[in-house]
Amino acid sequence: MALCELYRFKALGITSARKPVHTHLFIEISNGNIYIVDSVDSTKIYKSTDKGENWKYVPLSAQINNLTFSPSYSQDNTVFISMFGGIVKSIDGGNNWTVKNNGFIKDNPGHDVDDDPLQMSATTISPSYSSDKTIFVVDGSNSAIYRSTNGGNNWNLLTKDLPGNIGSIVISPTYTTDKVVFVGGSYLYKSTNSGSTWTNMNFTQGIYGIVIAGETF
Repeated sequence: MALCELYRFKALGITSARKPVHTHLFIEISNGNIYIVDSVDSTKIYKSTDKGENWKYVPLSAQINNLTFSPSYSQDNTVFISMFGGIVKSIDGGNNWTVKNNGFIKDNPGHDVDDDPLQMSATTISPSYSSDKTIFVVDGSNSAIYRSTNGGNNWNLLTKDLPGNIGSIVISPTYTTDKVVFVGGSYLYKSTNSGSTWTNMNFTQGIYGIVIAGETF
């Protein structure tokens, strides 16, 4: 969401701004946490733990594309960031970050993975993350899709052969039983087996974002 100003949120609506800035907003609903990415250069993160009354700078310098919260954030304080260069993870609400790039494929084998043009553009996390530790990520530089089943410690390449660009990914709210994942970009694809195979859904309008409404699918 692009805003002209950085807003603070009140119980009865949105009130005035703190400073001029374009932002992306990421809200963890259950505990009143709000993370804001300054999209002027997408390298600054601010965090509020009191529904926007006060803001704190989060110490991370990176080209940020997306934040993904654990569904159990209020208990485990886990956040993933997809960014230029790979994935980082925090288990303390953003105070400290750890690079989680083990398993990403190098397009240039003679270079370190951090020097390759990894552009992790989107992530989605299992609704049962606390037990299955599953998260998916898309590398926008080559439309590769990866899955981790141990909280990002290791990544397995699922595919990099789908035609077109891929920039968005979303997991079914009932993933534990149906194993459904969608990815979108030039086309819309669906997997019903945790990303092992993909079916083109014949939607060719260009997909910039996917949302599954509700708690069942």
